[in-house]
Parts: sequence; C-alpha cells; structure tokens
Amino acid sequence: MVPTRKAQELAGPISQALGRLDTLLDRGPDFDPRESERTFHLAMSDDIESIIAPRLIQESVSSGWRVKFSFHQSNAAIWHNRLEDPAMDLAVGPMPTHLPGEFRHRQIMSGSYLCIYSRKQFDFPEGLTKQEYLSVGHIRVSFSTQRGFIDDLLEAEGLTRSVPLSLSHFAGILPVLHRAPVIATIPDFAAHAYVAVAEDLVVSPAPLTVPTFAVSTVWRVTAEDDPAHQWLRDTIASLSTDLLPDQASFD
Repeated sequence: MVPTRKAQELAGPISQALGRLDTLLDRGPDFDPRESERTFHLAMSDDIESIIAPRLIQESVSSGWRVKFSFHQSNAAIWHNRLEDPAMDLAVGPMPTHLPGEFRHRQIMSGSYLCIYSRKQFDFPEGLTKQEYLSVGHIRVSFSTQRGFIDDLLEAEGLTRSVPLSLSHFAGILPVLHRAPVIATIPDFAAHAYVAVAEDLVVSPAPLTVPTFAVSTVWRVTAEDDPAHQWLRDTIASLSTDLLPDQASFD
C-alpha cells in the first residue's frame, strides 16, 4: 500500500498539528541546559562537525551545561534517512531549497572552498596557480568516492586532475597531507579548522571558480515548539553567526 497524493499533501500539516498538540499537553518549564541531562543527537558530515563540535563543547564547559551531545555522520544525500530515527534531533548540512512539509529548516552558515596542503610537501609562494593545481596529486573527498564537483568543473573545461586517493570523509585527509605530496579542495570553514590544529598545513584560494553553498539545520516539525529543541536550534545558530552572510535569509 502507498499513500495517495492527497495523503502526502496532508502529511505535513497533520504532523505539525499533532506536534503542537503534544507540546500543549506536555509543555514543561523553560528549558535550562544547566539542569537537564538530556542527550541531543545531531547528524552532519565531519567537515561541518569540525567547526560546530569544538564551539559547542567549549560553550558547554564554560557555561556549566549538564546536557550532552552525540554527533552522527551524515551528508546531503542521507540526512532524510537520519531524521527518520526518532532519537535524531537535528540534521545539519547543505539542504534542498524545498523540503517536505514535515520538516523545518534554518540557514546557519555559508561557505565556499579552499585548497589545503602541507608546507613540508609544497611551496607555492605566489599562491597556487591553475597549472600547479593540475600538475599535483589530489585527495578527492566524495560520498561515492568516485567523483566530485571539482571533476565536473574541470571536465567542463576539457581538463582532468590526478586523484591517487579518494575518501568518503574529510578528517582522513589530515594524516595523508602530512605525509604525501597531495592537496585537497574542501569547504573553507573546515580548511581553517584543520590549519588551526596542524602547524604544517596551509590554505590557498582554489584557482578555479568554485561555488558557494548554504548550510542549514533541519528538524521534524513535531519538534518545532519543544523548549529544549528550540534551545538547541538557537544555540547551534548562535555559535555559527560569524560564518553567516549579512544578507542571509531564514526560512
């Protein structure tokens, strides 16, 4: 059996109405993270985790929160599956412009891409040129590991790059960059986070016209009015404000 088109159209509004009813019937006092021992579950890729997790735990320790946080690996292709788990509170990542009615979202940051490499392996005193970019080896980071957007950009110009290693996650590039003459092109916020903890790593503008992208939090509409969930959403957003454009829009 499959739901009719009408049932699919009603799923979002009904889910929202039931969520608000649950909140009205079971609404507790305002949420205090210094009193609650709740564990919040967040799904995101590890490049986003590299910027959110350190800020979140730093604020937690300095503010004396008792709440806990559990991070789960996700990406733009599987966030929907992650939120099917009722224990998952938020998915964070580049999301589609239009989401199904049972979800809400809020843009929290934006980014573009930088090249990252070890100064022990390369010296580009004038910055990384396109010729140099094409002449060295690359680490590809892609969910499928088979292809990335850089490959598409180069192919449009009739160009290719040498990719001796592909990974499905970002953190794995760090030990490789230390030991091998390769570079990676990754989100700028992750590149800066990695450089901050590895003295030999440096960043350089990508010698290509790379895209920008938005990162949003997404949650089930049934959690919309939950005070604890509202606190979580506001906290994640406030910790990312320096990565949000002045003219960003919120939905």
